[in-house]
Amino acid sequence: MTEHRQLAKWLVALGALHGVIACAGFFAPYDPLEQDRGRPYAPPMKLHFRDTQGRFHMRPFFYPLRERGSVDQYDEDFARAMPLKFFAGGPRYRLLGLVPCRLHLLWPR
Repeated sequence: MTEHRQLAKWLVALGALHGVIACAGFFAPYDPLEQDRGRPYAPPMKLHFRDTQGRFHMRPFFYPLRERGSVDQYDEDFARAMPLKFFAGGPRYRLLGLVPCRLHLLWPR
């Protein structure tokens, strides 16, 4: 009986992964073809829950990046925090490759 349970767990995990792949546009905040050509070497932005004063925020946020002299050196701009929005509109995509949609799980603007 345990072999059947293990198989069922793996099938559920594979089904969940396939569901995420089929709905990738919903989980991805940006169009994969969109590129920031102005800052090609910028690292990914870090998510924060605590601001510079040490206060905790329930909604995650990030600080925008600014260049620090060279093209590959960036610092976070602590002057303004940009919150993440959940279930917000963004670029168009097709859900399951068929249904036109604009709703995204996360939207960074």
